[in-house]
Amino acid sequence: MATSKAQKRLSILAALSAILVWAVPAGASHVLCGDTLTTDTVLDSSLLDCPGNGLIIGADNITVELNGNVVKGADAPGSVGIQISNRIGVTVKGPGVVERFEGGIDITGGGQNTVKDVTVANNKLLSCLPVIPPGPRGIQIRNSANNRIKGNAVVNNCRGIVVVGPDSQGNSVRENSSTLNFFFGILVRNGPHNNEIKSNTLTGNTGPGVSLAQNVSENEVAENFIHSNTLGITLQGNADRNRVKENVITNNGALGVRLGFDGPPFPVVSDNNENEIRENVIGNQITGIFIQDVSDDGNVIKENTFFNTPTPISDAGTGTVIGDNVSD
Repeated sequence: MATSKAQKRLSILAALSAILVWAVPAGASHVLCGDTLTTDTVLDSSLLDCPGNGLIIGADNITVELNGNVVKGADAPGSVGIQISNRIGVTVKGPGVVERFEGGIDITGGGQNTVKDVTVANNKLLSCLPVIPPGPRGIQIRNSANNRIKGNAVVNNCRGIVVVGPDSQGNSVRENSSTLNFFFGILVRNGPHNNEIKSNTLTGNTGPGVSLAQNVSENEVAENFIHSNTLGITLQGNADRNRVKENVITNNGALGVRLGFDGPPFPVVSDNNENEIRENVIGNQITGIFIQDVSDDGNVIKENTFFNTPTPISDAGTGTVIGDNVSD
């Protein structure tokens, strides 16, 4: 009988041990500045004043949990907080902070990676120049497809979130807050297509809340709150067949949406066709929607609502379809 009870106790203890091991599948790991991670990793402490890169992702299909910690650089030129190069299926998730690098989190090549619930802040050198990337930025996707950037706070960087390169397609940038960045809240530039910019909050950026520039096509900018930036949304430099819909665009300097202007330091190319600007709420602007260049044609401006906007629509383009807009 005694032996049976002892065996039962041992069985219970073994079962409890198995449950505990299952509940914590991977213990927190101690990593150092510049480490290359090749397995699932949960940070056990912060990385402070990294002289170069913070962390480098060295394998596909791994998860890195910041676990409430800080990855902090030393403002070194060329440094990156978390570098994901030519990787597939990587997840970087917060809560946690990445700050004081030239680039906060960079995804280059590869695809199907996720960055979520991370605060990316203060990634700016003494000068934010040049305006055109590369340069200091918060989160960047470069020539990479089908990534998901979701639920992050991107604050006080030179550029907030950047999607760049002709191979950047199918990316989703959703439910992020991009605020108080020096140039752009979100910049989509130099060839990206079929990307989704949706349900983000873009406020207080010294530049456009969202900018689509230079051969960008078939991207959707939808359901964002765009408030108190220098400009609301800009489309320029052969921006074709993009959709700007159901955004709330208020108090952004003089212009809510500007389509068809380029000037230094961007190449002066202004031919932006067949874009749809519809079902937006635009208010407290001098001009709501400004189609600026006469070469722009085939654009659609429909079903927008304007309030406290002396000039709801200013159209210098050709063949613009305008209809069913409402203004007070």
